[in-house]
Amino acid sequence: MNEIKKYLTVRESNYKDLDDAVNGKIKEGWQPFGSPYVTDATSEFLACQAMVSTKNQEPASAVIEKVNEKIREMRTAVID
Repeated sequence: MNEIKKYLTVRESNYKDLDDAVNGKIKEGWQPFGSPYVTDATSEFLACQAMVSTKNQEPASAVIEKVNEKIREMRTAVID
């Protein structure tokens, strides 16, 4: 595994929202770290997932933008 650059814990009040939040972070280039867990330490149910970002990791949005830029360049070359 690459060196961890950032660590965060995604917390939601139900599993559906946790899934959505984790999938959103994955699209941003974060990776789940360990297993999800639940806690009620704050007197409310929380579903949690640790997430990490690594030094050599490029966010998915940046990769998508590079691909889109390459497509624009190719279209321009074909048109010209």
